[in-house]
Amino acid sequence: MNRLAARLLILHPEHHQLLVVTRKHELSRLCFPGGKTEPHETLEEGLVRETLEETGLVVPVETLVPIHMGVVRNDVAHDPHLYEVHTFYAPWHPTYLYPSQQEARVIPQWVSPQDYLSHCMDRDHDQQVWEAFEAFVVKQKQDPQQTQIQTGTTLLNGGSPFGN
Repeated sequence: MNRLAARLLILHPEHHQLLVVTRKHELSRLCFPGGKTEPHETLEEGLVRETLEETGLVVPVETLVPIHMGVVRNDVAHDPHLYEVHTFYAPWHPTYLYPSQQEARVIPQWVSPQDYLSHCMDRDHDQQVWEAFEAFVVKQKQDPQQTQIQTGTTLLNGGSPFGN
């Protein structure tokens, strides 16, 4: 059985940058906030906890939208287990700011999608996540009531919905 993990994709609407974290032991690699869920937590509860621990942001559970699921191995941590990684999107909102202690082992920052994809932990998986997110944004523009997408969808023209 695969272990469960969840990650959060937040895109700043004005600056078109992604919220990511770097691990202090691996400064050259970027990843979305998140991590393993505890046995007593839902994916969403674990993601909210991990995001708070890593970034100091309180993201309400009701804002989380599932956009992708994939199975990956954490080679950086030399972990032999496979993880079923669920990536959620939450729209950025300034009320997410909350003064808290961040984990000493991570550094949150905003980066462009291009920088993220150039320096992410698992390029193939994260490219699929980005394509799923782009498809989600396109569907949201077409039907604002749409809240969930199928995994593995991509933009037909290969472009970005943000014009970059």
